[in-house]
Amino acid sequence: MIAKLTIHDQTKPLDIFDADDMRTKLALAGEEAVALGRPNIVFVTVSNGNTMSLVVGARNETVLDFVYYHKNPPYFASRGDVDDVQPCFVAFVGLVHHTEFPRRNVVPMDLGMRALNDFIKDGELPLAVDWIEV
Repeated sequence: MIAKLTIHDQTKPLDIFDADDMRTKLALAGEEAVALGRPNIVFVTVSNGNTMSLVVGARNETVLDFVYYHKNPPYFASRGDVDDVQPCFVAFVGLVHHTEFPRRNVVPMDLGMRALNDFIKDGELPLAVDWIEV
């Protein structure tokens, strides 16, 4: 196992064994989110305790967050191509908790997946995307 994936609120995380396994599990989570009409914020935690979240089920867009193992600042969010706040990007933690992100945090899903692949390899803040401290 290289990481843990939390998809649903208050359920046990799933083990991730490699990048292919992660993509398969995220694809299934994305399909569930689309079927429910609720983009889902999922969490990937690696062995050093660092965590990255990713929105699945929102067409070809996502928002990423990164939190260090100690859960103290600094915290980071992905930086997209626009500076706008509106319209908000709406997603749900574990398909339950309504969350809004400023539009400036939205990045293409393929870029988010590239960053997530880098993250599960080394457990550090991925350089594939631009980040802003939040």
